[in-house]
This record gives sequence, C-alpha cells and structure tokens, in this order.
Amino acid sequence: MTCPVCLAESERVRLFILKHPHVTPEQIAEATNVSKVKVSNMVKLGISK
Repeated sequence: MTCPVCLAESERVRLFILKHPHVTPEQIAEATNVSKVKVSNMVKLGISK
C-alpha cells in the first residue's frame, strides 16, 4: 500500500506530465516540488492512472 504523501506526489507528477508531455525529469521535479530521484523512478516505472 502506498502512503498518502506518495500518492499525492505521484498524482501531481502524473497531472504535470499530462499537461506538459515533453519536459525533463528536472523540470517536472522543480514544477511539482517532488525530488528528482522520485520523479526519475516514477518515469522509469511508468505512472499509472
């Protein structure tokens, strides 16, 4: 089970990517206030709906 904070971060990243599909992980991290490591892992694993 995923913690509430992780779910919120994942949702912020997912929504940002949907609105801005051609950005770097660094840009995603900066815009969503989620660490670059977490963003990179989310992108690598794929973000489900």
